[in-house]
Amino acid sequence: MLNNNEQNSLQRKPERQKKLRLAPLLLLLGGVVIMGTLLMVAWQVYTTNSQSSSAGRTATQKQGGSGSQDAPFWDNYPAIYWKTLRTQVAQGFHMSEQQMQSAVNVTKDPEDGKHGMLGKPLSDLATAHGISQDQLHTIEVNAVQKAHAILVSQGG
Repeated sequence: MLNNNEQNSLQRKPERQKKLRLAPLLLLLGGVVIMGTLLMVAWQVYTTNSQSSSAGRTATQKQGGSGSQDAPFWDNYPAIYWKTLRTQVAQGFHMSEQQMQSAVNVTKDPEDGKHGMLGKPLSDLATAHGISQDQLHTIEVNAVQKAHAILVSQGG
């Protein structure tokens, strides 16, 4: 028979073997969890990027384009929008539209003949009339809001 020391050492050996088997299993499980997390993050990034790029293409196509970015969206605004903007800004400066146009020397864009304002910036005119930058900003915001309200009321 075995003495007490030998019996104790034999009983401990299986415990050591169980502990040694458990460490690689935990290491493998940790690796699987980390890889799974990385794959999920990569999938989220991929799907988010593909959704946003397809949404951008859809929005461009809904604007009437074939996906090209040649013309800005405001080129499709009706004349009443631009008229309202000019009127509102002129009223903010306490001027008529004609006075305003001559003061900033507005000309149409020679390339497309559209709503371009090639001339003196409004900020220069505002400074000359004693209008602060904050007041100018308020005038511009109010003009845009009024012009958009008119578009909405007309269903445009």
